Amino acid sequence: MTIPPGRISDRLGSAEFRLSYFSDVSGFCMVAKRAASSLFECVGVTRGTRREGGRLLDVVGADVQCSVVPGRTAVKGLAVSDYLPLPSCDKTGMAVIAGQADAARWLGELAAAAPAAARASRIANGPALLASTADLLARCAAYLARIPAGRETTDQVSILRDQATEAQRFEADTWCKQKVIIIPDGSIWYEAAALLIAVHQDEVEGQRGLFDAKRADDVRDRRLMLRLQYLASRLANEPGWEWPIVG
Repeated sequence: MTIPPGRISDRLGSAEFRLSYFSDVSGFCMVAKRAASSLFECVGVTRGTRREGGRLLDVVGADVQCSVVPGRTAVKGLAVSDYLPLPSCDKTGMAVIAGQADAARWLGELAAAAPAAARASRIANGPALLASTADLLARCAAYLARIPAGRETTDQVSILRDQATEAQRFEADTWCKQKVIIIPDGSIWYEAAALLIAVHQDEVEGQRGLFDAKRADDVRDRRLMLRLQYLASRLANEPGWEWPIVG
């Protein structure tokens, strides 16, 4: 059986974790807890299937993260992830969930181990993560200070498109089609983030050129990807979170 995201968040709710992301397509879900002004303690749960002896079995595994975003945009550079070993997991790191008893046992193991493990990850990895993202967070704060305030995202996008030149709109639209960067069901927030960068990068970065990258290993591409992911997260108020757009 598949463990629903709600059961996972319920078991970790007493430790102040809240559901921050889930996907019925990938089976991945995450719960998160704000631990400091710019850091989150997160627990990610991978739900999937595995075929053994001609049978298709439901399996589940977990990891903990220290992250500057609370959910789906926690890409490399914005989060540090550590595998969470639980007693019922096998050498693949997954546990077979054949019924309610297996689900209850695994959830109990998760609730017992995950909060302390997530805290330990944040204590161990948080200072280095904040140091490595300090420039990114400062520049993104400067972009967010320029977002049209007190409006729905669709209105913000319309205003930013009006402010943008034709060339800037082309830059933003081109990068919003990059599947390696954009999460499809978050397209409106990526569009807002891309337009925000296109219109204001002269002021925030001191130069243009973030959209000039042509390769995935281009340093500018990496800088742009992290900005898009972080800004999209803040603009979306990722599921389960209410936090200020600026602050």
